[in-house]
Amino acid sequence: MDSFIKIGDLIKHYRIEKGLSQDELADEICSRKYISQLETHQKIPTLFIINALSQKLGINLYDSYAIMLQHHDIETHQQIVTLNNALADADYDKIHVLVEEYRTLPAFQNGEPMQFLKYGESVYLSNVLLHHNQAISIAKSALPSNHLSEAQHSYFTNIELTLLNFIAINTCRLGKLDEGKKYFEFLYTYLDKLFMKNHYIANRNNHFELRFFANLIYNDFCFFHKTSNFDDKKIDTILTLLKSLHSHFNLPELLLCKTVLLLETKQHSDAKQLYSLAHELGVYLYSQEQMDELEKKLLPYIP
Repeated sequence: MDSFIKIGDLIKHYRIEKGLSQDELADEICSRKYISQLETHQKIPTLFIINALSQKLGINLYDSYAIMLQHHDIETHQQIVTLNNALADADYDKIHVLVEEYRTLPAFQNGEPMQFLKYGESVYLSNVLLHHNQAISIAKSALPSNHLSEAQHSYFTNIELTLLNFIAINTCRLGKLDEGKKYFEFLYTYLDKLFMKNHYIANRNNHFELRFFANLIYNDFCFFHKTSNFDDKKIDTILTLLKSLHSHFNLPELLLCKTVLLLETKQHSDAKQLYSLAHELGVYLYSQEQMDELEKKLLPYIP
């Protein structure tokens, strides 16, 4: 395969993954011959075709193609997806196995694949072995040395934002709250500037940054909401933004955080109403087990 994949490679990959023939993919969109020409790089799809194929394949071809270009080939991309799924599921045994498997692969020696690999290693060190200092050190080694210099680094990839959030969390776990807060505030400033750009909402498809912003607030809440360092208006800001976009990203977590704040200020009626909404959305969006685990994590913060 070429160093950089072509859009036809991507279409073929997802067609086969979905178990579709060329005829089935082409049905009501174009001819089978046209699909064959796309997959053999004889033609470049129009915007109409890309949109139609995206809907049929259940994957945003725009975003996937941009990501795969960064990863250079489909195999590396699939390996990263596998690791990312293990991270999302907190499957630490699988994370450890995958990190050891990928460590010697040439594709994971630099760039984004290397960053994902080091993030996986850091998560295992922190959450399983409880080696927070070592985890922070490895996470930092995956970032540019001047990663907190806005003048030098005007744009962060998704994995770089994730690494910075991870460093902030583990720094706070070590009791270095002032240092951890600097990372949180840096990330808030970065996201505020991003959301201020007029083109942001119109041109983002998966809204990773919105999910990240919500997760950032949740982590900030857990470490700082009982101190003067936590700005509870941030919860209202992201809730308003998510509502305007009809998005449910991290809503249960944020609503439960707001519930805790209302309880602490003796606003019991509002807290009860918000808790009911959080629970209803949580069970709808997550599993009951996930919701129970989330509430268990927040119990120490309820007076």
